Amino acid sequence: AGDPAAPSDGWLWYNQTAAQVRVRRAGGSVAVGATEVPMLVPPAGEHVLTTIGGGAATATTAGAAGRMELFPYAPRLDLTVDQMVVNVTTAVASALGKLLIYRSDPNGRPDMRLIETADIDFGTTGFKATPVSLVLWGGATYWVGVRYSSTATIAAWQTPATPDINGGSPSTAARKILRRTLAYATSAPASWGFLSSEITAAVAPAIWLRTA
Repeated sequence: AGDPAAPSDGWLWYNQTAAQVRVRRAGGSVAVGATEVPMLVPPAGEHVLTTIGGGAATATTAGAAGRMELFPYAPRLDLTVDQMVVNVTTAVASALGKLLIYRSDPNGRPDMRLIETADIDFGTTGFKATPVSLVLWGGATYWVGVRYSSTATIAAWQTPATPDINGGSPSTAARKILRRTLAYATSAPASWGFLSSEITAAVAPAIWLRTA
């Protein structure tokens, strides 16, 4: 159901929770076949950007009542996370938000919901943290996102910082998020149910993960 408690270098096993064949190498456990792109896991209490490393200052994106947005994120090493963070840049009185994480199906599409946070105050500006408790497995694809009750504006990753999403008809603009409308008071779907019609070229919301 998980990694062995104290594996030695060279051990190979199947982790059912992560749905990965994993190997112990140079004192760390990694997925077999994981992309060899550099990643630094900071000390506990510090933050990871949910990007692919295309650095630039954040942009902004405005919400709408009932709007939900997801984008793909694939950590290259295991992350134990105890907080998710978003930055409200333009507040709206009484506005709320929630943060989401979905697991992917075998085709890389959003599937099972792992996290839907409690309400976050979007009625004031600044970085807003909300507690979570989960492990993101290196080499797996997750879908990270946000829900809006109103039109507050939050920080967003610049277009090159997140993966392109495949599907739908040919487009001259790289498409970055899935966007759906659902009444804010209704729980996010337990299983997303991918629709190509939800792919849009809007920038992805900027979400940070705090390591535990």
